[in-house]
Amino acid sequence: MISNTKIILSCFLIICSLIHLSAQSSGNPLPACPKSPNCFASQFESKNWKKKPLTFNGNKAASIERLLELLDKMEGGSHVFSDAQLIHYTFETKIGKFIDDVYFHVDELNQCFHFKSVSRKGFSDMGANKRRMKKIRSLWEDKSS
Repeated sequence: MISNTKIILSCFLIICSLIHLSAQSSGNPLPACPKSPNCFASQFESKNWKKKPLTFNGNKAASIERLLELLDKMEGGSHVFSDAQLIHYTFETKIGKFIDDVYFHVDELNQCFHFKSVSRKGFSDMGANKRRMKKIRSLWEDKSS
């Protein structure tokens, strides 16, 4: 008999794979931010969401590895998926235990990581995604220098 945990985990992995495949086929690997203010991203035209991507110089694989190491050390983070083009982590908030999804698209041509940090539920995140991405940027820039 298959346990509920295995069924839930299988469904989650299938959904993540479908999101990944859908994003790849659309030409824009990161889905657009919702109209709610609980999203912070680097790849969209809205002035509310568009921020500068994280830049890297040189070796793409080494840069991906550095970013994965940085994310692994962050509190509440959990690695979901990564390949040569997309990195997906989830972060659990301290208050309310909400789950936020954080995506990084590897843009080798422009030597940068486009990102999107978005809450799964609710309308407002009280700035949690913005603070998280600012912290990641700060750690990334410290690590890059």
